[in-house]
Amino acid sequence: MKKKVRKNARSAFLKSSPSVAVMIVCLVLGILAGCIFAIYSENAVLTGLVGEDIKRISENGVYDYSFLKTFLNLIKYPVLSFMLAFCAYGVLCVPVLVFFKGFTISLSISSIIGAFGKKGILTAISVFGVQTMVSIPCLIIIASLSFDCSKAFARVVKTPKIMVAEKRPNFPYFVLCFFVCVILLLLTALVDVAVTPTLLSLSLKTIL
Repeated sequence: MKKKVRKNARSAFLKSSPSVAVMIVCLVLGILAGCIFAIYSENAVLTGLVGEDIKRISENGVYDYSFLKTFLNLIKYPVLSFMLAFCAYGVLCVPVLVFFKGFTISLSISSIIGAFGKKGILTAISVFGVQTMVSIPCLIIIASLSFDCSKAFARVVKTPKIMVAEKRPNFPYFVLCFFVCVILLLLTALVDVAVTPTLLSLSLKTIL
C-alpha cells in the first residue's frame, strides 16, 4: 500500500514538474514587476502610507495581531488557485494569480524599504518572513497542480473524453496536497501570530 502511494505521489510530482517551473517563472516575473513599479512609479503616496502604518504600530503596539486575518491572508491565494483547478479558464487565471502574489509581496516590501531605507529591510523581513517562508512554496505546489487540472478540463472541452482519459491528473493526490498545505498554513498562522509582533517591535526600535 505504501509503495503504491509513493509511486502515485512520485508520478504526480514528475508530471507536475513543468507546471512548477511555469509557476516559479510567473512568481519571479511578478516580483520583478513589483520592484520595477516601486522604483519607477515614484509611489510616494504608498510609501507614505506604509510609513504611517509602521509608526502607528510602534505607538499603539502590535499585540492585537489577528490570527483569523493572518490565516485568511495566508490561504486566500491557495484557495482561489484550488477553485480555479476545476474550470477550463484556470489555465490562464492560475499563472496570473501567482504573478499577482509575487507583485504584491514585492511592492509591499519595496514600499517599506522606500519608507525607511536600508533599515526597513529588517522590518520587511519581520513582517513577511514567517509568512512567505511557507506560503510561497504552498502556493507554488497548489498552483502547479491546479494548472495541470485546469489543462485537463480545457482538453475535455476541445477534445473527446476518450482522447484525454490517459492524461487526466491525479485528483486524490491534488486534494491531499491541498489539505496538507492548508494545515501547514494554519500552523504558520499560529507561529506568525506568536512571533511576528515581537520581531516587528524589535525591528521598529532600529528605525524609529
